[in-house]
Amino acid sequence: MSTEATRDSPQVALLALLAPLLLVATLGSCANGKAPREDWAQELRLEAVEPLVVLPETTLVVRGEGFVSEVLGTTRLRLVGTFSSQGGTQEVDAPLLVEVVSAEELRVPLPTDVYSRVCPEATGDFVGTATVEVASLASGKIHESPALGMGLRCRPSLEPALVGVEDGSYHLNAEISVLADDLLLGDEEGTTVLVASGCFLRDAAFPPCDQNGTTFTDVEVPLTVSDTNNRRDAVLVLSPSLVGVHPGALDATVRLVSTHADSTQESSSEQAISITVLPLVLQEVETEGASLCGYVDLRGAGFVGGGPGETTEVDLVGTFSPDGGGADVPLDLTLVASFHSGELARYVLDEQDSLGQLIDLRQLSGTVVGTFTPRIVQGAESYTGAPLSGSFRIEPVHQEVYVNFTQGFKDALELFGLRAASEQIRARILQKARWIYRGLGVSFTEDVPLDFVWYAQVDMTGIDPNGLGLMGYDNSPGKDVGNLRLYDRIGGVNALTQQDGYPGYGGVFVESFLAFSAHPPSSVSALPTSSPVFDDIFDPFRPDMGKPVAADELAGLSQLESGETCPAGSRGERIRCAIFVLGNLLGTTMAHELGHSLGLADPGGELFHNSGDAPNRLMDSGAKRPFLERAELGGGGPEVFCTQSFEYLRAILPTTEPDPVDNRPSCY
Repeated sequence: MSTEATRDSPQVALLALLAPLLLVATLGSCANGKAPREDWAQELRLEAVEPLVVLPETTLVVRGEGFVSEVLGTTRLRLVGTFSSQGGTQEVDAPLLVEVVSAEELRVPLPTDVYSRVCPEATGDFVGTATVEVASLASGKIHESPALGMGLRCRPSLEPALVGVEDGSYHLNAEISVLADDLLLGDEEGTTVLVASGCFLRDAAFPPCDQNGTTFTDVEVPLTVSDTNNRRDAVLVLSPSLVGVHPGALDATVRLVSTHADSTQESSSEQAISITVLPLVLQEVETEGASLCGYVDLRGAGFVGGGPGETTEVDLVGTFSPDGGGADVPLDLTLVASFHSGELARYVLDEQDSLGQLIDLRQLSGTVVGTFTPRIVQGAESYTGAPLSGSFRIEPVHQEVYVNFTQGFKDALELFGLRAASEQIRARILQKARWIYRGLGVSFTEDVPLDFVWYAQVDMTGIDPNGLGLMGYDNSPGKDVGNLRLYDRIGGVNALTQQDGYPGYGGVFVESFLAFSAHPPSSVSALPTSSPVFDDIFDPFRPDMGKPVAADELAGLSQLESGETCPAGSRGERIRCAIFVLGNLLGTTMAHELGHSLGLADPGGELFHNSGDAPNRLMDSGAKRPFLERAELGGGGPEVFCTQSFEYLRAILPTTEPDPVDNRPSCY
């Protein structure tokens, strides 16, 4: 674990103690006493408040645009209108605290005491308007979205109505449509399930069921509501908990049962269903394969694994042929797959399983060829499908990195006047990180990886939750020499790190980079190495100094590949420079913190940074990496891994590419 601090240790400790007092003293103030422009407030839009029917403990889902995190302000939903019931009408004015999920979604829990502020009586209807209000942290102003006309039906409970279940022939874990109304949505308000009683005749058995089949009574099957706004229709999965793992015929009566937050239950009428269960089939083995901790996809129908005692297994008889020659390795083993759906099972390349014990998945690559025979298991029962000839690749070990751009990241860009350029800055961050890790088995993605069970994650967020003004911090537990984990998370809170006495929250913190300014906002303290060039770059756009960038100013602007002309030129050119520089600052910091999680610097020793001070070495300590070097301005940068660090990374994350950097600097 390591850090890029913006202050020396005694100052860090003092500021941590004073932070709450400083926040109170400066709330609503800004640099030079100038009221900041808050263009973000113009983006606030409210589109929908769902569901239409609410109960005690329901969670409202609010959809819209321009919602912001605590970096910019505190958000609430305000409902104003009239509540009507048999007892008459009442005026309602209910400000409700929210959870900001994203710029497009808020969630508003309605525990009983909060619910009663919107619905003063158990049964009735609210009609009125909804607005989103944000109390700005910078100015103290309350910004409002345009009002949205809306209504809610308030009910103490709901009785589910079952219209019908779609009969037919299905494989195990296939989705079956259920037509229904007045369903509960789960979470705190309660849940609606399908309850089945009947008979299952497996394989080619004939009635009666009490002699040749299996009877069952009141088996609960979960439902997923399809139309949550109207609480209508659902999908059930044909689970082995209902029919086992063999093909056969199901005849049953079913009803819906809703269990509310107060444990009261309501049931629908019963209906009869008849379903044919089809046998397990393996249709395809993904030929591209995967690397360590990646998935080899098995496609077909009837896979299991979502319930207790359920597994999908594949018997493999064949050979492994290593790349580059060498003797083939005979294979006769069982692969245990992870369950994803009835149509997809995924085998994980794992050092601890039978294949990983035969083949060094960190050192070898090659091709597996053989016969794959699927089998599904539930407790003591099993069913084996027809074999399939196939193959897949084992690729060299690879580190997938998920770069998680939080809502706080975008909102913190407002402090630079660059919130509208969020997408362009994200693109530059990823471009810079990929450039630094060229020639290594590392990939960066903005989306949660779907092809790896283990991957690294770096959170790009707004403020340092540790209260220390850190620019970046690797909070993974201890030095992972050899990258044995593959799953480090640089972000969130790590309890193990806290126990060591280190700051618990990790990530890259956008606000803290304003410490390079000679006149940062009141929430940030200037570094001793603050740079006038930083202010030349960003002052024209900071809301407390100049004019923030508007979305229409970005049209037609391309990414800079060099900062040779920065800061100069027209406003458009200056915008390009600001995107280039901030992307470099954040991208190199992310690459630096990821380097720590991979075991750098000094993987054979105790140091976390290079011991010397030479230009453009990425793993130097923060104080030895000046602004111009990080920003790639004035002849500084670009930062790279020094020779010994790069050689270490090549050994644990190999590729066949040559070293893309000529004359790498030594680490010593």
